[in-house]
Amino acid sequence: MTSLLAGVVTSGTGASARSLGVTGDVAGKTGTTNDARDAWFVGYSSGLLALVWVGFDDNSAIGLSGAQAALPIWAEFMRQVANAYGTPSFVVPAGITLAQIDPTTGKLATRSCPTVAPETFLTGTEPSPCTEHHNGISDQMADWWRRFRGWLGR
Repeated sequence: MTSLLAGVVTSGTGASARSLGVTGDVAGKTGTTNDARDAWFVGYSSGLLALVWVGFDDNSAIGLSGAQAALPIWAEFMRQVANAYGTPSFVVPAGITLAQIDPTTGKLATRSCPTVAPETFLTGTEPSPCTEHHNGISDQMADWWRRFRGWLGR
């Protein structure tokens, strides 16, 4: 779950947290109620969770999303906390494997894949390697050529 919610801050609706000065390992989720009456952001680091809610007491619409109204307040708070206490990295639990995948195929990325992204798996459930981006050269052959070029450069 932390991996998913860290993705919200990296490249999702919470990505503006980085441009607002939030550093370190953080994760979170934006939220906006129907008719933009309420906006919220809940986010956390390895040692702190904070929630910001923005709305009117009379239930009238604020007209802003969670990313627009609540996230900047959360970011300001977290930036101050990080400056005072730091933000230790998230600990990956036993039985969890982090792997680089090719997001276009969902397979384990190889050297030939044009884009890669980190993904979290239960150990033993990782997908098989990608075979779509081999450019006609196997990983073994590419490794052999790399070693041969290194030998020539001695």
